[in-house]
Amino acid sequence: MMGGYVMNTEEDNRTKSKSAQHRRMEIIETVFATNGKVRTRDLAQRFGIGQNLLANDINYLVDLGQLVRGHGWVMRRATSVSDLFVGTEFAARQSRNFDEKKAIARYISNEIEDSGQVLLDAGSTALEVGRALLESKKRVEIVTNNMPLVMHFAVEGATSSCRLIGGKYDRDRAATVGVEAARMIEAMTVDVGVLTPRAISIVDHATAQSIPLPTGAAVSEEIARIAREVKLSEADVAECGVYFNLQSNSSSQDMYKRTLVKNSSKLFVALDHEKIAAEGEGFFTIIVNDFVRQVAEREKDKQVLAPVRTRGAVAVRRIREKNVDLPVDFRGSESIKIVTTTERGDNPPAELVRLLLQLRNEPRFEQLMSLVKKVLVIVDPSGQPISDDWIDRLVLS
Repeated sequence: MMGGYVMNTEEDNRTKSKSAQHRRMEIIETVFATNGKVRTRDLAQRFGIGQNLLANDINYLVDLGQLVRGHGWVMRRATSVSDLFVGTEFAARQSRNFDEKKAIARYISNEIEDSGQVLLDAGSTALEVGRALLESKKRVEIVTNNMPLVMHFAVEGATSSCRLIGGKYDRDRAATVGVEAARMIEAMTVDVGVLTPRAISIVDHATAQSIPLPTGAAVSEEIARIAREVKLSEADVAECGVYFNLQSNSSSQDMYKRTLVKNSSKLFVALDHEKIAAEGEGFFTIIVNDFVRQVAEREKDKQVLAPVRTRGAVAVRRIREKNVDLPVDFRGSESIKIVTTTERGDNPPAELVRLLLQLRNEPRFEQLMSLVKKVLVIVDPSGQPISDDWIDRLVLS
């Protein structure tokens, strides 16, 4: 009798041990699948166990280094930089169109020289540009408010240096934001800036005069100022421009982004194809125009041409808090490239084609398309730019 009783107890203990091990594995799988914090009471309900037994399981998994616990919650222990941002908007977007972001990053990294300062925006696309620069071993100084990038820099090491911009930390966007961040870069003039807007749209001159951003008055005022500089009529300057309206989804980032554009000698605007004509609130309008070429044709005075030789764009900024638009004293980038990706193979994004076709009623459509070709780069999955022949076909169609 006694021997049989002992045997049954040992079998019962082994059964309980297997049950506990199985339950703990399921707890790990459940927590890891959420990519964020899980309430302990939800786990207790899910597995039908009491709080004391759950506490024993959690303590065991914490000791193994699998979980981290807090007051009423548990989450997976971070094993990589990306794990530190689970549950945030940044993490949710990081995996979206990831291959496209890598392709954009490869192209931009290859275009950046092996020296100088590179000012990077927040966001997952800018993160991939920064990582591509780290992998390239280029000796550049990276300046950014992008917290994941700074942490990758610290973990991976690099031949380049990195400077984190201060400011209020926004965990959801994994970045420092606000007035302080913008002020820290206000006095800089960097070699390269990489901007990652939430969305972009393209409008014609007539539409730009009527849409809320920018207001007609602000655009007209800026155009008048440029016209005075280059000794052309306002009509000449205005009609030969393409308006790229840059948009964000957070006013806390706008000032930093505007300052990045203004202070970058060479500017890359980087966005995957889904951000073309997506929803957002405008914070900057880049007007790419051809008036420097017109000055060269109409005005031989080199002194007149010199101040605008490097001006590739003008800009209008939106002050949301006051609901007004102001022209920016913007000397213009030496080079502006708007970099996006193909869609369905090697095809240009359908939304981009639609936006450009809306300009067909413009009297200088062919000239406008030549301006688009100057600034637009569409890269394939390998990061190589595709031919711009498709723009010529739009003109001829």
